[in-house]
Amino acid sequence: MVKGKPEAKSLENPAIITANYMGNTVLFEKDGSLDYIEAEVERTGSFYELELLHDIWSRFLNGGTFIDVGAHIGNHSLFFSKVVKPDRVLSFEAQPGTYEKLLRNISINDLRPEDIKAFRSVVGSYDTKYATLNQLHEGNPGATSVEFLREKTKNSYKVYALDDFDIKDVSLVKIDVEGAEVEVLKGAARTILNFKPHIYVEAERENLREVVGWMNARDYRLIRRFNHTPTYLFSHLGKPALREFF
Repeated sequence: MVKGKPEAKSLENPAIITANYMGNTVLFEKDGSLDYIEAEVERTGSFYELELLHDIWSRFLNGGTFIDVGAHIGNHSLFFSKVVKPDRVLSFEAQPGTYEKLLRNISINDLRPEDIKAFRSVVGSYDTKYATLNQLHEGNPGATSVEFLREKTKNSYKVYALDDFDIKDVSLVKIDVEGAEVEVLKGAARTILNFKPHIYVEAERENLREVVGWMNARDYRLIRRFNHTPTYLFSHLGKPALREFF
């Protein structure tokens, strides 16, 4: 398996921006790139996709493992680890440069490997072995699609299924993979069956029907939609709804 390196390459005198939520402050490195999520954090002083993140906060009283597929620079992963505070967070990011930045953001927040661990892995299903990464919009490395291949090529990466990692006690899965949602779900079928986590999936209209069909076949129902680029919450029929306040 491709595992996150224990240390990231540090930049000389990086600028730091902060995101604040309910008394929690998270640091992000600003490296001069045109990253859209980084720019939004700097502009608002808070996390990107805050409505979605607040919903996640509202649903979790207990620990477990959170899985973030398509972690990018760590906006969601760091919110999970610093604000929601599950037992651990596993973050998957395929792009080498973005992965290095994710590691640096984890490091500057003084998080321990047992709290959050990053993997530089392309996540998919057992149907394909390799993939290439294609940036969809210049200046926005977060918008990168995955093209799955059956044969290895010069610029391809090995594909791993989430089930390969044998992850225990999974309570949440977040997927943001620009069209490869069903492939990721297929590769996590055993994990989902075993733990029945809440699943947040970003999906465009043309992919949503297939995602919903896959989820419905496993007794999951679409609960709510978030964000301008739509992200959908799917919950198993046996899951409780919201955090209770006393």
